[in-house]
Amino acid sequence: MGALIALTPKTVGRTYAANLIGSAAGCLVAMVVPGALGGEGIVTLCSCLAFLAAFIAILGSQSFKGRIVLYLAGIGLIFTLIDLGLRLCGLGGFSFFRLQLSPYKNLSYLLQQPGALVEFSQRNAISRVDVFSSPQIHSFPGLSYRYLEPLPSQKGLLVDGDDLSPLLSENANMQFSAYLPDATTL
Repeated sequence: MGALIALTPKTVGRTYAANLIGSAAGCLVAMVVPGALGGEGIVTLCSCLAFLAAFIAILGSQSFKGRIVLYLAGIGLIFTLIDLGLRLCGLGGFSFFRLQLSPYKNLSYLLQQPGALVEFSQRNAISRVDVFSSPQIHSFPGLSYRYLEPLPSQKGLLVDGDDLSPLLSENANMQFSAYLPDATTL
């Protein structure tokens, strides 16, 4: 911005206005795009914008190197646009753009259990949310050892692949709750 303002001092107002409009558009995109495109789609969108900027910047070049950069930027732009189109149509995009969850996250460990399954996964503006099911999920902190009945099945909610929070179904038998530390006895 400083270089643009220094080079064209007579158009400071327009330059600054364009910067503010672009910043506001970026904020809106950052709130909407993660839910629509997912984590990989955000990376693809940023790459697409970078290829577009390179393509536009080198468009008028007549040199051999400029044409090579133009063709490479054009190929990258086409590839990322196709991937974005696939994602918007619900087809998942190219598999080689897929991001892998760290093997040190809780979700990676939980998926190693027999019968484990991610039932729901979606990104929002600030995190990734997963709903996970497994026969091994039993999280009842403080449950008395005197409770000998079978525990109700649970699912797990994970934010960014960590911090497992148990989810009970609506029709779960709540008999166990009388054996928790916060239970009141009459």
